[in-house]
Parts: sequence; structure tokens; C-alpha cells
Amino acid sequence: AAISLFEFHEAVFLFKTKSWSDLLQFMVAMLVTFIFEVEVGILISVGMCVFLVLKHASAPHVYSVLGRIPGTKLYKDVVKFPMAEPIEGILLIKLEEVLYFANIGQVKQLLQDIENMIDTVNEEVNYNPEVAFNTSSTAAITPLQVVVLQVASIPSMDASALATIEEIVSNYKKRHMRLAFVQVSPKVREGFERAGLMHELGEDMMFDSTHEAITYLENNVIVKRGVSDDIIHSNEVPRFGQVEEEEESSPYSPLGRGAAVLDAEQPDVGLEDVPLSLAR
Repeated sequence: AAISLFEFHEAVFLFKTKSWSDLLQFMVAMLVTFIFEVEVGILISVGMCVFLVLKHASAPHVYSVLGRIPGTKLYKDVVKFPMAEPIEGILLIKLEEVLYFANIGQVKQLLQDIENMIDTVNEEVNYNPEVAFNTSSTAAITPLQVVVLQVASIPSMDASALATIEEIVSNYKKRHMRLAFVQVSPKVREGFERAGLMHELGEDMMFDSTHEAITYLENNVIVKRGVSDDIIHSNEVPRFGQVEEEEESSPYSPLGRGAAVLDAEQPDVGLEDVPLSLAR
């Protein structure tokens, strides 16, 4: 009876399309049905389907990091569009799947990982002049101040997602950062209001378009800066001659003390009579 349930063309199709996970599930269900009963095979198949759904839901590709296309108002995935440039002081993320208890933890971890990566780059640039001079984009050396989430494809959020977002907002406030949202659906906005997130976020952090958000944040929120002044501005970098003059004029420098003693004890001694080591 079980043999009549086997459809060879389905197995051939899965093999041609290289759907190995589906083919494995197909073969497991078939073997279980042969060894045990049809009911057991059906239960195993349903169990595997539920497992795969939960696995996909808990670890999906829920985001993409966006950058600005130079000279336009377009913001594209920086992986698919290498010409897209990061935005100074702003992390722009597009969330592509519904946020709920199964994947909100991944989003939180994602934000932490990206922030740590940006902090590492900032530290390397700020403390390594060679990296600073070779850095073409100031976005890498400007502290992250705002995280913008584009949520146009999210129709709703459950209580777990709202609670996690509230935790993220609270954490950002302690670090003097802001969290902004773009294209929030009416249902998600209603959830924000009920959870008290609108008060925590602020009406000024809710935007209708990505370009509107970036323009407002760049003009009103972001404090831009480049490499630290003692590194990047050549007129403030101590040159060798300037250091020598400062040391000579200081009575607390070794050379200044030597000159003071020389003047006090031997006022008539000329420079040609001064020992070479002291003259230096």
C-alpha cells in the first residue's frame, strides 16, 4: 500500500532542482512509511515541516544595511550596490520580515554586532594616523549616533518585539543615541502608542520616507566630525622645528636648563666655546 503512495516524478523534480533539503525530507518520510505505518510517516512529515518553519522563522534574513547612492535620493543595499555609501553617523537598516518573538532576538543581536564593528573601526581610525589619512569616507570615523529602521514591510509586531524595542531605546538613551523609524504602518504605530514607545522615541523620530529621515537627522541631530584635529590638520601637527623651539624656550626642558646655567655661570662664553653636546 505504501508503494502506491510513492511518486517518482516528484523525486526526479527535486533532484533536478537540487532541492536537497526537500529531497531528504521526502526520502525520510518514505522510509518511515515503509518501515512503520502510513500514519507514522504522515506524523513524521508534519513534524519535519513544523521544525523547518520554526527554524526559518527564528533565523531568517531579516535585514539589509542601506547606503546612499551619491548624487541621488536613493538608498540601496550596500552588499548588492557597492556604489552605495554609508551615511555619516547613521546606521540605516531595512527590516524585511515581520518581527515577533521568534526573530526579535536576532535583530537585537544584529544591532549589537554592527555597533561593535563600527566602534572597532572608529577606534582604529582615531588612534592610528596612517589609517586616518588613508580613510576616504568620514562615515567610518564619525561616532554612530542614530539607528534608523525602515519597517515598510512589517504590518504588525507582537508584545515580545515591542518589549525588546523598548529595551533597545532605553539602552540607546544611556549611550546618547537615538532610534528612528521609517514608514511605520498604522498597526505598528498603534502598538508603539499602547506600549508607551511613542513617548520614548519622540514624534520627531517617526518619518514617512527614508530621504526625509536622513535629511532631518543630518541637519538637526548628527554632530559630524572628522579625524581628530591633532591628526588631520597639518597646521596643528607639531613639526620638528616647533618642538625644538618650545623645548628651548621652556626653563623646565633639559636644553632650557642647560642654557640658563650657561648664561649664569659663563656670561662671556661664545657659542664656539660651548661643548658640542650642550649646544645641541
